[in-house]
Amino acid sequence: MKQVIKSSILGLKKWIAINIIFALVLLAIRLVFFIALHFRIELSIDNFLTVLTGYKYDLMFVAHTISWMSIPYLLIYNFFPKGATRISYGLIIAYSVIASLLTEYYCNLMMPLDHVIFAYSIEELKGAASSSSSISITPFIYVIVTVGLCALIVRLLRKFYVKFIPSLLLFIAAIAISFSFNYKKTMIEERYSDSHSSFVISTNQPTYSFWKIIDHIDKKNSQSASNSGDYQLIVESYRNLFPENEYPYKEYPFYRKSNYEDVLGDYLNKTEDGLPPNFVFIIAEGLGQSLTGREIPTISFTPFIDSLKGEGLYWKNCLSTTQRTFGVLPAIFSSAPQGEKGFAHFWSTLPLHNSLLNDMKRNNYNISYFYGGCHDFDRYDSYLKSNNLDYIFVPKIDVIDSAMYKIMNENNRWGLDDEETFNCAMNYKDTSDIKTPYTDIYMTLTTHEPFLLPDIERYEKMVEEMVNNSTTISDLERNIVLKNLNVFACYLYMDQSIEKLFNYYKSKEEFKNTIFVITGDHRTSYFHTGNEIRKYNVPLVIYSPLLKENKEMNAVVSHLNITPTINAYLSNNYNYNVDKHCHWLAGSLDTCTSFRNKQKIAFMLNNRDVVEFLEDNYFICRQKLFEFDSNLCVTQVDNSVTYDRLKTNLDNYHKLSVMAVNNSMLMPIDYENAKIIVDSFYDFDDAEDWCKKHITKSNDNSYLYADSLSEFIPLYPYKEIEDECHTINVDIAFNIMSNDT
Repeated sequence: MKQVIKSSILGLKKWIAINIIFALVLLAIRLVFFIALHFRIELSIDNFLTVLTGYKYDLMFVAHTISWMSIPYLLIYNFFPKGATRISYGLIIAYSVIASLLTEYYCNLMMPLDHVIFAYSIEELKGAASSSSSISITPFIYVIVTVGLCALIVRLLRKFYVKFIPSLLLFIAAIAISFSFNYKKTMIEERYSDSHSSFVISTNQPTYSFWKIIDHIDKKNSQSASNSGDYQLIVESYRNLFPENEYPYKEYPFYRKSNYEDVLGDYLNKTEDGLPPNFVFIIAEGLGQSLTGREIPTISFTPFIDSLKGEGLYWKNCLSTTQRTFGVLPAIFSSAPQGEKGFAHFWSTLPLHNSLLNDMKRNNYNISYFYGGCHDFDRYDSYLKSNNLDYIFVPKIDVIDSAMYKIMNENNRWGLDDEETFNCAMNYKDTSDIKTPYTDIYMTLTTHEPFLLPDIERYEKMVEEMVNNSTTISDLERNIVLKNLNVFACYLYMDQSIEKLFNYYKSKEEFKNTIFVITGDHRTSYFHTGNEIRKYNVPLVIYSPLLKENKEMNAVVSHLNITPTINAYLSNNYNYNVDKHCHWLAGSLDTCTSFRNKQKIAFMLNNRDVVEFLEDNYFICRQKLFEFDSNLCVTQVDNSVTYDRLKTNLDNYHKLSVMAVNNSMLMPIDYENAKIIVDSFYDFDDAEDWCKKHITKSNDNSYLYADSLSEFIPLYPYKEIEDECHTINVDIAFNIMSNDT
């Protein structure tokens, strides 16, 4: 017994010494993280202090490690003292490797890793990892430096020991800290942090990622209304936010009368031939207002897009509804709720829904879509296919230059660069007999991390010249640009590529009858300054030769307003048929020149959390309430009544959103216009031969069963679906009878 006690005392002293070494390793990791981040963005002394202050999270982690891992360590130590120590140092090294990889992840995406991994398949994650990481030694440098520092500290202090009394006191203190603080809650909740940006650069990256993933698993299934009574109360509460809307059905929470206003008719002349105008949508990757003169007012890297602002209708306070690209198509073209993981997050058939694209198809528009990347990433293809487009450009070897195709694949690029995609689009349009009216949709790609171009050096020099020739740019702005030359070079390239595309349309006769809609899919996370609303702020420009005047609007709008606006304009000014009802989440664009907000918008983060909501001049984010002004600058306010009201509205919306999308409850089936393909009744007492092959009666005729394992049992012979059949709805009903009453 004495030997056990003696061994345990020695083990405790060694255990405390190991964790002191671990604490020093964590400090080294934190310094490496700051240096790595400083290479990517401009950081101030305040940022350094924020990172350093976050060391408290590391010490809390050490305290929990001391408390909860002491028993396993001491058990092993009593039998294998050297083995226990080596295992501990091995785990510290492994932790250092994980921390360095998470540092690279953060520096690439400007956000820590969390449960976003559950939003993608394994193949998608592999593709994203290979495409988002530039071919460089940077990740290896982080690993080598971090592990090297870790190994050095361990080697220098391997004989370090702590006397028994201090060891015991530190052990007791660690236990006290462990029981005083819920480490999981501390790591994932941000209510006590000044801002999200401050929190994410100060947090302990590995433990933050771990607990966010664990928390997501615990909450995997979103809560829904428990019974029909609760559901109806939630529906009624949500609808009360929109008293101007008429809702004909209780079971379809968003389905309403199409009473949106035509706000574009006053600004646009009618086409000379009386036919509906053509539309060209350009959705630019990562195009936030920060790159078009909002937060870097002295210099712009999208001069062409900026020029269109002064010639068209421009909304400077436009907001995207998701933090990444996955939500932009359903928001712009369907004004649709996000559901659980994004509206288009289905491998199979999407929920039955309205869309601007389907309405245009019904009104004889020819619709084409051009994107140089992978269409099944983030389920773009699911959404596009559900809306019956005439042409979807896919960068494959039979439609692009073979050398270009080889370069794209060998270099693990996301896809074609913007100019390459636009050239393919122009070639398609020139060689195809496309009649008007038409709608062309473009999504750019080059301004996605890792920000690479074949001729990037030339564009980097252009950026340098712009910076050096500027007489008003601040030192802070200059440092930001010079540290990220490749990023700004890609935006300049994208802007020039869009100008070339624009000039192509300008050379066509139908240009005079064409309306251009230009916006960003989301704001790049690269230059998030901590403003909780501006991270969604993207420009919205509508330009056309049909315009009577240019105008800048200061009202808050979002992508959700685009479809109702265009549909109202077309139905009010042309022979254009639209559905009498819709599930649009918003009305038409607000054209007010003074600042105001009439929107009620829920936002979905990159990790698919829906925890942010905007209403009136308030915004809830990260369990905090903010008030915002005409420049979308936010100020945290303490108003529990307002916070609770917005939080209730957000929760009600999200519950209905998940339920409606998952259960296809956005709109009812149009039975009046549906074509019946099969309408059959089966009496199993007199079943056909093909049915008898699969289904057997019991000896007492009391039940039916399948006598072999099968994925499905056909109840109707093979039926070929006609080409023009785009949507299939299946209604199946059974009368189940039992001898057991």
